[in-house]
Amino acid sequence: MHTLIEDLYLGNIVPADISHPRTAEQQRKYNQFIRDYDAFEETLRDLDPSLPQTLDSLLELNDRLSFFENCDTFRDGFCLGVQLMQEAAGWHCPAK
Repeated sequence: MHTLIEDLYLGNIVPADISHPRTAEQQRKYNQFIRDYDAFEETLRDLDPSLPQTLDSLLELNDRLSFFENCDTFRDGFCLGVQLMQEAAGWHCPAK
C-alpha cells in the first residue's frame, strides 16, 4: 500500500481530475453560458464566417493560461495546508 505522497508522486491520484457534480445553480449558469455562446457564435458567423474559429482559438488560449493559473493556485493551497499541519503539530519552519 502506497502512502498518499507516493500515490500523488506516481500519478495514482490526480487532484485536477477530481470532479464534483454541478449544483443546480452551477448547471443553470452553465446552460445560460451555452445558450449565450451559441447565439454570439451565430452573430459572429453572420458578420464573417471565420470569426467563430477566431473566437474558439482565443478561448483555447485562455483555457491554457487558466491551466497554469490553476496549477499555481493548487500549489499555493497545498503549501498553505502543509504549513497549517506544521503549526498544528507544533513544528515551525520559517516562511520563504
